[in-house]
Amino acid sequence: MKPSKENRKKFDIDLAYGEVREDKIAEMLTGKKIEVKSEKDMWQRTGNICIEYQSWGKPSGIEATESDYWFHNLCIGEESYRVRLLVSQPLYR
Repeated sequence: MKPSKENRKKFDIDLAYGEVREDKIAEMLTGKKIEVKSEKDMWQRTGNICIEYQSWGKPSGIEATESDYWFHNLCIGEESYRVRLLVSQPLYR
């Protein structure tokens, strides 16, 4: 039998759980300032990422942003994302 909404066990419970969390994320970001940084190549070769917080002895990047939320994307090519990290302001200030 091909999987479908109708024959998937507990689909309605899983869907309701997911929808509540989707609403919480939408509420969290509504009216907020965000900053987005994207890495496209080097992270794939090295397995490392860099989130700048200081440059030349002064706050920079995540330390200096005035945004409420910071997104850090790890991209593959021009259109796709492997990972999106979200950092909220209280964690980095």
